[in-house]
Amino acid sequence: MTTPIKDIYIHSLFNSLVNNFIYISLGLRMLTQKYFQDKWLKKMKLWDLECKVEFRGSKWIEFDEKEIFDSFEEKFKPIRSGGKTKTNLLELLNFIARLTAIYLVDILQNSKYNTRLLHRTNVFKFAKEVRNGAAHDNRFKLDRIKDLPIVWRDKTINKSLDGKEVFHSFLAPGDLIILIADLSEEIRNIEQCSLKKS
Repeated sequence: MTTPIKDIYIHSLFNSLVNNFIYISLGLRMLTQKYFQDKWLKKMKLWDLECKVEFRGSKWIEFDEKEIFDSFEEKFKPIRSGGKTKTNLLELLNFIARLTAIYLVDILQNSKYNTRLLHRTNVFKFAKEVRNGAAHDNRFKLDRIKDLPIVWRDKTINKSLDGKEVFHSFLAPGDLIILIADLSEEIRNIEQCSLKKS
């Protein structure tokens, strides 16, 4: 985003969503650190722990933490140099972003703030189209949308995006935090309007 953010207000409605997004993103970064992997395995006494995480055919396949770290290393091939780690976690971050975008709108639509007032805002319309694209194989599906263009900050959803990738081409996963903050401001405005009326 090009717009600087000073303080971010997140409505309590979204606390668990934002926290999970941050924890998972941080966790992915931690997984790339060999130091973290070694400390984890040493502390958790690998030989005492197993977790069953996959079902194949008619039996559970057991994985332990070492196998999970090894498969992570194999898939994402972190490059370590001078105490720094570089790797491409974009695929995983995009997946987390897609889930977050879907749950974001679902949380709103199942809340007391699911009102016409909110639905009229550009930020809600924007979030809804991002959510729909995230749910449809990470591609915008705009062929039946009449209310275009939809502008949010420096991003515009228009017909030319139909069939195009949502995350990472149009939005970065981190943009969701700003989107949630802007939706939080809209909810705060709705709450303040309700207080003035009562």
